[in-house]
Amino acid sequence: MLEEFQDPPQTIKEFFRFYNFLVKPLYVEIEARNNSLPAELLFEVFAAFDHIKRFYIDGLPEKEAVSAAYSHLKRGALDAFKLKLKYYNADYEMFQQNARLFPLIDNGDFTRAVQHNRKMVSQSGKKARLEESEKNISKAFDIWFETSLLIDSFYEQFFGSEKLLWAKTFEKKLLWKERIKGVIGGVIISLVAAYIAKLLGW
Repeated sequence: MLEEFQDPPQTIKEFFRFYNFLVKPLYVEIEARNNSLPAELLFEVFAAFDHIKRFYIDGLPEKEAVSAAYSHLKRGALDAFKLKLKYYNADYEMFQQNARLFPLIDNGDFTRAVQHNRKMVSQSGKKARLEESEKNISKAFDIWFETSLLIDSFYEQFFGSEKLLWAKTFEKKLLWKERIKGVIGGVIISLVAAYIAKLLGW
């Protein structure tokens, strides 16, 4: 579906289709993270819409206005992709604190799937940065989009999954069982010790 946005849009309508399809959902996702939108992303949006204004108010040719506006939105989207990867890395570190629970879920499939997703995200993010450093912006954009989808898969399949919640509950039950066994064992030992002491006349 991304293919339809690879060439710069030629009209205001095409520009807004790109904005509505990719940029707005991406920005909303970033904003939802901390209930705010980073200034650098806002600047790109403001700059983009200022170019559209020049078509309606200043008589700038539509194609020229759209091309400049599109460049700003694309730069903003690239920044948003990087922020999304940054947030993902932070969440992944927190997620790994529960790694002890993974073996409780299944025979290792969950762990392998998590590790595979992590590997794919890391490789894709690295590839996107390399393409961007080589000024292959269009190709970098495609790869960043793929990276974003892989990150979405992490949140959908693993982060806060029902399987993990079940494992946490199961672990708590095991801990309570161990505590109860410890209390019962302590009581039994105390009773036996008291009985032996009584037999020996202590």
